[in-house]
Amino acid sequence: MPFIPTISPEEAAGPVKELYDRELAGQGYVSNYTRAFSRRPEVLAGWQALKNAITSGMDPRLYELATVAAATAIRSSYCSLVHGQILATSHYQPDTVASIAANETAGAPGALDAADAAVVRFARKVVMEADKVTQEDIDELRDLGSPMTTYTT
Repeated sequence: MPFIPTISPEEAAGPVKELYDRELAGQGYVSNYTRAFSRRPEVLAGWQALKNAITSGMDPRLYELATVAAATAIRSSYCSLVHGQILATSHYQPDTVASIAANETAGAPGALDAADAAVVRFARKVVMEADKVTQEDIDELRDLGSPMTTYTT
């Protein structure tokens, strides 16, 4: 049994079954994070609304890049794998994503431009040392022309 008691797809009824059925139709499986919210689907809806508000208008590649950098920094294997797969299938070569995940972006010369490397550093700093984020961190992104400054000011 998982640490968080969930409702299995076989036991699902009502709104949870509808939620599971949408995921099954859209991606062929029910995500672990969706199952984690199965006892409180309204909380999942709130989380999705917040995520959508944050990412609306955001470059999907940039979102995935920052998410992988943050997820690997905090050692979230689930998020690292899910978002790493998206990066590796839609935006970068798999070896580049592996280098990003291992915090070895210098090991993949030319894989990331200076602005994207700065986004990786910034995302890691936000999750590991939020109290140490400075105006200089924002200025570095801005000076490199990163669209990430749209979301940080």
